[in-house]
Amino acid sequence: MEYIKHILAVTCIALICSCTTNAPVNENIAAKLIKNIKFDVKYYESDLSEISTTKDKDIAISFPPIRGNFAGGALLQHAPVLHLNESEVVDIPVQDFAEFFNIFSASVDETSTVSNLDISPKDTKIVRLGTKVTLQNNDTTLGETAFVNNKTSQNVILVYFDRACKIKGNYNMGGEVILIDISIPEPGAYWLNAQKVDSKTFCFRTAKDNDSISFAIFPNGM
Repeated sequence: MEYIKHILAVTCIALICSCTTNAPVNENIAAKLIKNIKFDVKYYESDLSEISTTKDKDIAISFPPIRGNFAGGALLQHAPVLHLNESEVVDIPVQDFAEFFNIFSASVDETSTVSNLDISPKDTKIVRLGTKVTLQNNDTTLGETAFVNNKTSQNVILVYFDRACKIKGNYNMGGEVILIDISIPEPGAYWLNAQKVDSKTFCFRTAKDNDSISFAIFPNGM
């Protein structure tokens, strides 16, 4: 299937995440449906300070689907791949990912690895776009990756929801705790903040001021 002229392939993944505390996240920002996935490419240090560098490399950005969860591992063989130069600004209509979202969205995992999540409706399906970057035609990885909201200086994640829903609570995997409190008004793709509270605790909330998003490359690690 073809999403835009740069996207070469699509394949599959799975994901799982973490929690142990019971403290909910209080968040009143209205979720804003996005129509376009728009970003430039920038290099950052782990504290989200931007690294000034000449951007001229031809790179390949992969978007492995993370099925039915907000964080965790991804199977890269199911990832659409975007070929571009670092200097380009990407602007992809969400509609170009419609078939991808439909194929890979899955019910939020409520197995023993996930606890204390209140999901309404229970059969809500989601898929998150994971991230990876390499040189084109080369397996050389340029660093760890994420999306960054430059206005708020926070990491953000892009998640598709198949229906209006509310998800609140926390869950735990591998010793990390993820707190969630979101309300989604209609089906579609949304940016969510992925705020790092401490080394093992993260808050996922509705993001705001989403008009300056960068695909972030952390050459020295996050």
